[in-house]
Formats: sequence, structure tokens, C-alpha cells
Amino acid sequence: MTRTSVLFVALAALVSGVANAGTITIGGQLGNLNGGVNCGTGSHSTLLSSTVKEFNFDGINGSTAYTPCPGAGPDANFVNYGAIPTSAYNLGGGFGSISFSHSAMSAGDIVRGRLSGQSGDPWADSTPYLVIPGITQNLGNRLTLNLTGLTTQANYFGMYFGSVDTYNHINFTLSDSSVVNFNGTMIASALSAVASGGQFTTNSNVFVDFFSRGATINSITFYSDQRALEVDNFAFGSVPTPGAMALLGLGLLGIGGFRRNRVAA
Repeated sequence: MTRTSVLFVALAALVSGVANAGTITIGGQLGNLNGGVNCGTGSHSTLLSSTVKEFNFDGINGSTAYTPCPGAGPDANFVNYGAIPTSAYNLGGGFGSISFSHSAMSAGDIVRGRLSGQSGDPWADSTPYLVIPGITQNLGNRLTLNLTGLTTQANYFGMYFGSVDTYNHINFTLSDSSVVNFNGTMIASALSAVASGGQFTTNSNVFVDFFSRGATINSITFYSDQRALEVDNFAFGSVPTPGAMALLGLGLLGIGGFRRNRVAA
């Protein structure tokens, strides 16, 4: 699978005005470049290793996969398994744990298939995935993935991002207490993808790699101004910084998100 990215000015550092502040860069891959012949191609991190762990939503709340694959299934395949539990998930293998928190119940639901006007499965993803906000819930609801329970703090987070929309938002809270904000347009641009919300097009379904420099990742908050934000196959852990990767010949460039400093109450 060919990794694609483009170079952007590191707006994160420029906006914050803080010396040596953490920034986020983006890499990743378009989904199913082979046209969807093989189910799930392009939907998993290429960085999985002894220091990078994957977490998906299979089996949570009794969820199960469905067929056929690839592409979004008909509405008849849609099942809502309910809100993602907020209890901690022990990842095993010495990785520690992660947890979810939300601004309101059903800020994120585990679902499968497609429900018109509510949720669409990411391209070639026949497994359960997470939709934000939850089905029929308030668009103001936000869901947060907490990574501070990891044994080694993460400087990498990856996810399969289905039907990218301009109004999807992903905010990173870093260990220096600052927040780096991205929307769907910024993420799609970094991968030469399209933030069109297309459920049946490979160029709006992408696996996104986020790399933090200067600080590790404490949490990631997801929300959407319209319906909906669909994600699966989270990956997180410790990897070489993008600069070191470039020295290794991977050629990773990046985009800096909009950044604001957290002000103590």
C-alpha cells in the first residue's frame, strides 16, 4: 500500500506562540486502492508492532460482523449495539488501558451497516464501527478517547476514517495541556483525499496517522457539526517521530492543526 501525504505549514506552532510546543503531523493511506476487491484493504494501520496496538469495536455490546463486503451495505444490515461503554479497556501485552468519556449518553454508538441520514459504514468495513454522535442523539455530543492509562505514553494515533466530511472534528489534547484541532477538510487535504462524505468512494475513506512531536497524546475528542463521523480500527503507541521516519526513507511529510492553549479554570 502506497503511503501518501503532502506538506503544510505547521500552523499548530505558529498559532500557539509557545516555544517548543507540541505539534501534530499527518500521514496515512487512501482506503481500498484496489477498488474494494479485498475486504478491509487500507483500513488498518501499517505501523502495528510491539509498540503500537490496535483497538476496534468488534464484540463490544455483543456486536458482530456482517456480509457482504466491500462497500456500504443496504439499510437492512444496520444494527445499533448502543453506546460505547465508559469503563476502561485493558489492552493486554503490557500496553495498559484506554477509556472513553462523553458529554452525554450515546455520544458515540457502536453500529454496523448503514442507516440513511444517520450513519454509513466505512468503505469495505463489514465489522462494527463507532459513529459520533450516537444514533438520533444531539449533534452537540462529544466523545473522548483517553490514552493516559497506557503504560508508555503515545506519540502516535491512527484510525480508519469513513466517508470524511468537512464538518467532522478531531481534537488532540497533548501532555503540555494544549489542544490541536483538525477538521475533515484538513485531514483529507493532507492525504490528497476528498472530504465529500462519499460512502462508496475510496478517496473519501482513509486511514489517518497522527504523529505528535514535542508532547505525547493525552486524549482525542471527536464530534461533528452534522451527521456523522464514522471511525474504526484505532491504533496508538510509541513510534519514531516523523523527522526520524524521513531519515529512514519513509518520506513522511505533514500538516499542523489549529492549536489553542488550555487555560486553567
